[in-house]
Amino acid sequence: MAPLLIWAIIAIVCIGLEVLITDLTFLIVGIAAAGAGVSALAGAPLWLQILVFAVLALVGLFGVRPPVLRRLGLAKEFKTNVDALPGSRARTLDVVTVEAGLIRLNGQSWSARVDRDGPLTDPIPTDVDVVVTRIDGATALVQPFHNP
Repeated sequence: MAPLLIWAIIAIVCIGLEVLITDLTFLIVGIAAAGAGVSALAGAPLWLQILVFAVLALVGLFGVRPPVLRRLGLAKEFKTNVDALPGSRARTLDVVTVEAGLIRLNGQSWSARVDRDGPLTDPIPTDVDVVVTRIDGATALVQPFHNP
């Protein structure tokens, strides 16, 4: 099968998948395949076609796609580690005050304090559900959890 036909099939399949997925990944790979197809049409050797495909795909995926997704408001932000903890529920293991305390958060014991910026600053008794409002170093700042 001629390389031009293979690149055309890859481009068409990828662009067709993009219609279903809509995250710009397959569109960029399809454009890269079309670019490789153009190089095949120009008579480039197979190694150069593959290089054209790889460069276009990498530039598109890592250079073009992220800012386009941000511009369209489609970028997904994933919070990890400490950034993912605010809003999490925990349970007090000891009385938690504005100075000290202990909670069970995601199966681990954490030092905790009542968040002074929150609406309540009273001590929170043992065995009470709390919500993490923020993290300060290795200490979770919490407020009592109120079920809406």
